[in-house]
Amino acid sequence: MTGSRGKNSDGRRARHATLAAATLVFGVGGCANVDEPHSQATTPSQETAPPAYMTYEQAEATIKGFHGSVCPIGALWAPDCNDTIRVDITDAVLTFVYAKGDGKSGFSVPVSELRAEAHPSDAFKASIIVNGSKELIGNDGSNAEAYNLAAGLNQLPLRVAEREWSVKAYMSILARAYRSLPVKPVPGEDVRAFTVQARNAIENKRFADAARLYYKALRIAPWWPAGHHDAAFILAELGLLRNAASELSTYLELVPNAPDARAMQDQIYVWQGQDRSIAPPVPAPARWRPQPGRGRLGVEIQSVPPIVAEANHRPDTGGALVVAVAEGSPAAAAGLMSGDIVVTVASHRIMAPADLVKTVQASVAGTDLPITIIRDGRQSTINVRL
Repeated sequence: MTGSRGKNSDGRRARHATLAAATLVFGVGGCANVDEPHSQATTPSQETAPPAYMTYEQAEATIKGFHGSVCPIGALWAPDCNDTIRVDITDAVLTFVYAKGDGKSGFSVPVSELRAEAHPSDAFKASIIVNGSKELIGNDGSNAEAYNLAAGLNQLPLRVAEREWSVKAYMSILARAYRSLPVKPVPGEDVRAFTVQARNAIENKRFADAARLYYKALRIAPWWPAGHHDAAFILAELGLLRNAASELSTYLELVPNAPDARAMQDQIYVWQGQDRSIAPPVPAPARWRPQPGRGRLGVEIQSVPPIVAEANHRPDTGGALVVAVAEGSPAAAAGLMSGDIVVTVASHRIMAPADLVKTVQASVAGTDLPITIIRDGRQSTINVRL
């Protein structure tokens, strides 16, 4: 939806967190879903029908495509509305940035609380009511476009929740590997540089900058317990208590017998009691959506991190790490588990997740595939019927 409906006159601005990745799922890239459809979301043939399932990327693109106006519900005059110049999206906050002002402020909504409803109109332009508090209107206000935008707003929290679930599953694998190593890895000089800069930012009360720096450090060393510990307290300073509790839980998962373990668990309870945010919707850990004629495994995969390769006595990081297995999928039926490293499929060597995706998607449904895996340092072969 494009276009505008007037200038900002009400002066009301909502602040939003300035974190680059405000959920701060530190150190983790996105997981690949071997079975995820790649088709783009399409406009429904009937204007009253919402679009089909959207990926995170599709929902994000749909929302960022809006450049209209944000108005009080039922506004009759253009001066009551605010033109937007862009939409900023992190995993924690969505902001419709107003054209008038500092270029950063606007109408902000926590992603976990997003609720949208399309309102078709024959007399004027279709609009979308967001969280019962604001109305989005654009010049291209067709009913179909409105339903598409509303669907993107409603599906974004689900996709973020799925990402969070995948990240937690991945961090559990890293934590298990970290605990198993007799000699723990030590962060390098690059991590130290970010840490020193973050502590300087904390001394100057620049907590958002400190959070971003710890984010960078933990992207390099996601298994670093002290990093998760320190990041948790920075997030608490920013008021992101649910995320702070999550980071401190990761710290305890990495070092459950730490001398301060009791005190840190109690701190988690305190933050959970103080948190007033709405938790994101909890979807199924992984979706199994059969597709006739096409080979599908039913897993989410990731590149093999060095720490997991070392814990499994691997000479390199080749293979595809299984992060999640969908219930009822061929992978689940064959006994594939989170934490397994796939190294060959039907004699094809798997050096990276893309190799597994290509091999499986080239197979037809009903094919029996022998898959060689590494589990807890031991190699075995299982047969999967796609």
